Amino acid sequence: EDAKLAFTPLVVSVMEKSFRLARENNQTYVSTEHLLLAIVSEGNGVAIDILRRLGVSAASVRAAVDKLTAQDQGKQRPLAGAGS
Repeated sequence: EDAKLAFTPLVVSVMEKSFRLARENNQTYVSTEHLLLAIVSEGNGVAIDILRRLGVSAASVRAAVDKLTAQDQGKQRPLAGAGS
């Protein structure tokens, strides 16, 4: 018999938020940035507890992700051969 993987309500919420964040950013996939932002937006759970113990705040995570996203958008180049 196939084993079924059950997710906790917190995991389901994080996944739903990460999908929503990807869609809001017009992206067709969920990246680690979306997952991290969804985790910190929950405000509870093992992952956020670890981040807090390390002195990392939700606001600093959001700021860092925003900065990296802006840098990545500035570096995007057309695919090789595009337009030729």
